[in-house]
Amino acid sequence: MTLLRAAAALSALVLMAGCGGRPTESAIVDKINDELGKKIVADWRAVPGVADATYEYRKAIDRQAISVRAALKPETASDSLVQELVEIVKRDYWQSTANVVFSSSMFRSETMPETPVKDESIILFNGPIKIDMYDKAQVAELNEKYGPKPERK
Repeated sequence: MTLLRAAAALSALVLMAGCGGRPTESAIVDKINDELGKKIVADWRAVPGVADATYEYRKAIDRQAISVRAALKPETASDSLVQELVEIVKRDYWQSTANVVFSSSMFRSETMPETPVKDESIILFNGPIKIDMYDKAQVAELNEKYGPKPERK
């Protein structure tokens, strides 16, 4: 009986040592996507005209998603600023090893509005930011602008 307990204890130690040393694939993906969300927010906050920016990383069984939100100073809020922020998302995504979908909301406001937004007139953009890896023209455009998308090792 003592030999059986010793073997069971040794097996448990081997299993614990093997499981605790390396992060799981899910943890690696979560870290990559979380870092991407932080980078986008930092890059957005560096743009003149952005009063605040936030992100939320969500994952489900079948996909991961990052939702980014920005409050744009009313005196500088414009379609061109919205397009600049959309382009930053595309650039940061393309230069990362992430594989995630994006949605975004951008508001004409000095502060980030609470959700649901009561005054819809402040919404400048609300919807997906589409990056389609099957769209050859879009992939070629992003490759030309930012180089090839790196692959995760």
